Amino acid sequence: MKGGIRYHPEVNPDEVNALAQLMTWKSVVADIPYGGAKGGIGCTLRDLSTSELERLTRVFTQKIHDLIGTHTDVLAPDMGTNSQTMAWILDEYSKFHGHSPAVVTGKPIDLGGSLGREAATGRGVVFATEALLAEYGKSIEGLTFEIQVDDTTILKLYYYRFLVENATHVKAKYIIEATNHPTDPEADENIQGFMWEEEQVNKELKKYMTKAFKNIKSMCQTHECNLWMGAFTLGLNQVARATLLRGWEA
Repeated sequence: MKGGIRYHPEVNPDEVNALAQLMTWKSVVADIPYGGAKGGIGCTLRDLSTSELERLTRVFTQKIHDLIGTHTDVLAPDMGTNSQTMAWILDEYSKFHGHSPAVVTGKPIDLGGSLGREAATGRGVVFATEALLAEYGKSIEGLTFEIQVDDTTILKLYYYRFLVENATHVKAKYIIEATNHPTDPEADENIQGFMWEEEQVNKELKKYMTKAFKNIKSMCQTHECNLWMGAFTLGLNQVARATLLRGWEA
C-alpha cells in the first residue's frame, strides 16, 4: 500500500477511508504497483511546538510500526506533514525493524530521499496540463492561469498545487485539479536504494504522466465520458481485472 499521512484537526476515519480509495485509483492510473492507503492524526499544528510534533509523530509510529513496512504500507507526507515528519517516522520505525529507508517517501535527501521529490506533485500537474492542452493544439506558454492553494502550501516557481472549489463559478476554459498531494512514481524511493539524477526523475515523471493522460483519454473515447469519469473508470477497470486474475472474485 502507499499513501500520505496528514496532520489536521478534521482528520477522521471516513476521510481516511475515502482518501485511501482515491490513492488506489490514482496509483492504478499512473501505473504504480501500489494499493491505496492513507492515515493521519487529528491535531492543530499551530498549537504544537516542534518538539511536541516530534513526540506526537514518534508515539504514532510506535503504535503503527507493526502495520507499516517496505512491503506492506509505505508512508508519505500529506497535508500538515513534510520531510521532517518522514525523517522522524523513519527513525522511530528503524528502532523496531532496523534501518528501513524505504518505509517512507518524501524524506530528506540526506536520509536517502529522492531528488525532485518536493516538486514532483506540482511538476506532474504541469505535465498533465501540457498533455491536455496538446489535445487542443495549445501550449502553456502565453496562457493565463489562476492558481488557488490551501494555507499549508508553500509556492515555489516550479511547485504548483491547483485547488479548485465551487467549479461552477470558475470562468476558465480548463480546470486542473490536484488537491490531495498525488504521489508520482518518481517520488518513491525504491527498496534497492537506487538514486536518479533530478533530470532523470523529471524525464520519467513526464513519461508516466503523459502515458496516464493518453490512457484516460482513450477510456473517455470508449465510454463517451469526461476526463474525470474516464480516470475513475480506468482505475476501477484495472483493479477489477487484477482482482479476477488473482482469483479473489469469490
